[in-house]
Amino acid sequence: MIPMQATVFTDREKLAESAHIWEQIPRDCWTHLCNQPLWQLSALRHYGATAQVHALLFKDSQSSESGFLPLVVERSSLSKLPVRKARFFENRIHLSTPLCSPAMLEKLWEHLPRPAAWPHGQPEVIHLTVTEEQMHIIDKTHADEYFWILRQEKNTLGLYCEDSDAFLNKILSANSRKHLRRLQKRYAQLPAFKHQFLCGKQLAGNFQTYWLNFLELYQKSWKHRSHRSLTRVKAEERFFYDVFRGYSQSNQASLSLLSRADELIGALWWLNIDGVQYAVLNAYDASFKHLSPGIYSILTDILHFISQGISQFDFLGSQPYKEHFSNRRRLYYDLYLIKKSLYGVILKTIAPYSPFFRQCKG
Repeated sequence: MIPMQATVFTDREKLAESAHIWEQIPRDCWTHLCNQPLWQLSALRHYGATAQVHALLFKDSQSSESGFLPLVVERSSLSKLPVRKARFFENRIHLSTPLCSPAMLEKLWEHLPRPAAWPHGQPEVIHLTVTEEQMHIIDKTHADEYFWILRQEKNTLGLYCEDSDAFLNKILSANSRKHLRRLQKRYAQLPAFKHQFLCGKQLAGNFQTYWLNFLELYQKSWKHRSHRSLTRVKAEERFFYDVFRGYSQSNQASLSLLSRADELIGALWWLNIDGVQYAVLNAYDASFKHLSPGIYSILTDILHFISQGISQFDFLGSQPYKEHFSNRRRLYYDLYLIKKSLYGVILKTIAPYSPFFRQCKG
């Protein structure tokens, strides 16, 4: 095996100032929103405040090509048993993946079990998300000599469409088109109804006001009662605040607002990364549920963006309602690498009886 150099970052503050790490990695290895430095470093800043930073920068000694695993190690549990677990910085959307080329991933994977990668001791469990292409590469390695690997498939939905008429008549079903027309008529009848798109200087210059308005709307949404609510979990709110504020300053964020006589009904945050439009976060006033503000907003927003020349969309999930306006599906795998040890035998034996791991393949 070609020698690998591994640098382990354990200083949270130092790593937070190290966005230049991404410049050492081929650009096409981190085009997805969840692999961007702003996303990753905001997650590092706000999630897992008590976790130990353990970011691994690998470099091929011959080619000088680099790969990056932005990890933290924390006390957690697996099938109710205590473990030290390594995971990516961001652990909500779970679409961060190893930042490296296919060739580099194979070398990195062979190096991952070695002591040099874990100077403070290898954790019992490593939780990673990988793309379908990366999974094919991992299957060709000998990682199963060092780990028991449990995998769970998951999908994200997206859209590729260059024409508004094609979206309305080919992507949307007849029922979805009828529903949209009904909603358009009902919204047109609301007094002083407005649908605004905010971006650029207008959004960046008044970001604090728009964010506070969004949080006020969020409290009227069903999401406010969630265990991951922005208005209940400070780290969650601070993470998205930093992300949207940062991208608004670089003119990559936009905010879609539905209002009636200056009363906010619904809002949807979008981010544009390398020409892909990501639908990231929305909220609507639950008292307007009968008007389907979430569906109305995303459908009319898609039509707006297509008219602006945007053709690629990523909806960051696979909830059933998103299937109505999607024509792309991307496969990911959640991997749980269990260290082969005496304790690992116990974890491996008990894990299949967990409701979650019954869905996993070993």
